[in-house]
Amino acid sequence: MSQFLKSVFSDAIQYPNFFNGRILTATDLRDEQEAFLKLTRYLGQAAGAGVVYGLEVAIAPDSDALVISTGLALNLKGDALALPAEQPVPLTLTDRPQPATDSPFAPCDLE
Repeated sequence: MSQFLKSVFSDAIQYPNFFNGRILTATDLRDEQEAFLKLTRYLGQAAGAGVVYGLEVAIAPDSDALVISTGLALNLKGDALALPAEQPVPLTLTDRPQPATDSPFAPCDLE
């Protein structure tokens, strides 16, 4: 009979049970945070990966840059990726990177 009392949900979301008089520990709070993270990931995975809204790319006027608009997306794990403010992305190098002196790699000469 005890075999029927065993949980079959080994990877289920387990929330701590808070009640008055119980001592609150860091482990309890950590468990609650992990349960909430797992729940939001499940919801994100159910919605599917991709752009929820925004994140449109446009050419910035009078500059060599792109502008990405504010927006929200979900990755494959269900995590939300938010861009809270418009973000310019320069397309030109302002400072040419210099190779490290101890590196075996060097710029290629194509001439």
